[in-house]
Amino acid sequence: MKLQDFIRSDMESIVAEWEKFARTLAPGADSMDRLALRDHAHAMLLAIAEDIENYQSESDRDLKSRGGSATAQSATAATIHGGLRFTSQFTMIQLAAEFRALRATVLRLWVAARGDAGELGDPLIRFNEAIDQALAESIQAFTAKSDTTRDLFLGVLGHDLRAPLATISTAAAVLAQRSATAEQAAQLGGSMKRAAHHMAGMIDNLIGYTRVQLGSAMPLVRRRTDAVAVAHDAIADAEATFPGGRIDVATEGECIGDFDAIALRQLMTNLLVNARQHGVQDGVVVATLQGTPDEVTFSVANDGQPIPPASLETIFLPLIRGGVSDHRALSRSSSGLGLFIAREIAVAHGGSIRIESSAAGRTVIEVTLPRTGRGHAGVEAAR
Repeated sequence: MKLQDFIRSDMESIVAEWEKFARTLAPGADSMDRLALRDHAHAMLLAIAEDIENYQSESDRDLKSRGGSATAQSATAATIHGGLRFTSQFTMIQLAAEFRALRATVLRLWVAARGDAGELGDPLIRFNEAIDQALAESIQAFTAKSDTTRDLFLGVLGHDLRAPLATISTAAAVLAQRSATAEQAAQLGGSMKRAAHHMAGMIDNLIGYTRVQLGSAMPLVRRRTDAVAVAHDAIADAEATFPGGRIDVATEGECIGDFDAIALRQLMTNLLVNARQHGVQDGVVVATLQGTPDEVTFSVANDGQPIPPASLETIFLPLIRGGVSDHRALSRSSSGLGLFIAREIAVAHGGSIRIESSAAGRTVIEVTLPRTGRGHAGVEAAR
């Protein structure tokens, strides 16, 4: 009996096995009835049987092996099933386990019905079991990393937001009492403004990170822009976010080009804030702008703890700071999005970003942008 005919004729026994396995997937299955557990299994099996029966070209087979579909449908039994399982609080591991069990069940019952387990069936079943085991282990590790990163990100975001929110709340409470002098009110207003700057920068980074994660490049609106003027605005933003210390700026040559002024300001602010945040307390941050006929280079240098060579390779990745991703290390700094967003802005401009950190603790991050948007894009870590 052909496999597609077996699936159609033994549908009930296959779906019964599906239901039996799905019932073990707690806690999602605990409150589900028989109909919910069997959700769309019948329709998916019919679709599979039809797919086996239909002609498939080599290009179709190759596309399918890569996870594509020759007939891109917006809603299938499988996609609806996945959405409903999410609503029922199944994990991705459990969802994958359902399909592994379904495949194993169909093959086992079909081979038993054919009576040729020794010739083809047993090796085929063992091969699929091995693939399924590797898939399960990979998905479990991937999901664990994803869950840890998500929880870490939310925890660090909450930690970072708490400080500026507390500043705004405290200042507002004092001002509401109407007992503050004019001088005190001005100081409180400055504190609230700095806190708002800090929160606005975090929100900008979050928006940029989300856009990139959704597969969109950083949108740019290029205009004739003086990078020196943008740098002075970025310095003001950085000083408002992290008062104390000093930021010096040096310029050489003409630094005018076709840049997105808003994105460029965010890039510069992120690098300056990063330098203030991770440099020595009350240290001097040096920002340098240099213009050549084809490019504009912006660099930020600060003194602090040297960055280990291994960490330089991952420092521009989101949610990673200094090559580590534990709660304790990140809670001392930030959500780890600032350098990631800076890199994405540089790359969107057709530019490059590089970092080097000496054993003495001198760290320099350098961004090179082509004046006209033409050029190479990349990231480089120097040791």
